[in-house]
Amino acid sequence: MSERLMLSGDEYFYTLQGEGDSIGKPATFLRLHFCNLECSWCDTKYTWDGTEKPIPWEMDKVVEQVRENPVKRLIITGGEPIIQQNKLIPLIDKLPDFIIEVETNGTLAPYKELEKCQFNVSPKLANSGDPL
Repeated sequence: MSERLMLSGDEYFYTLQGEGDSIGKPATFLRLHFCNLECSWCDTKYTWDGTEKPIPWEMDKVVEQVRENPVKRLIITGGEPIIQQNKLIPLIDKLPDFIIEVETNGTLAPYKELEKCQFNVSPKLANSGDPL
């Protein structure tokens, strides 16, 4: 069986990047399920609060979908994508011609194999209401 990424619903879409150095640039987004925090103001709570179940996507399907869009910029967001970083490594290897950005809360260390990615870090402070 091939590797599967756990997505939040069918959270795959094409739009403009709204964060980081590439703000305003067209990109393909892939929203992954799960997060290690529970921020009170989270706008994607369904990725971690149990109201939605994750949907497993075969790696080949993810690659095919990403390659259908006209740009070579992939934003991997969440939840917290670093939770699934062992699955991100083969995805990134299958997209060598892409600029890949990972949106993260910065609480988990990325593996060395992800060093070619751009990290858009959004630290969470005490006012997030996270019990951790």
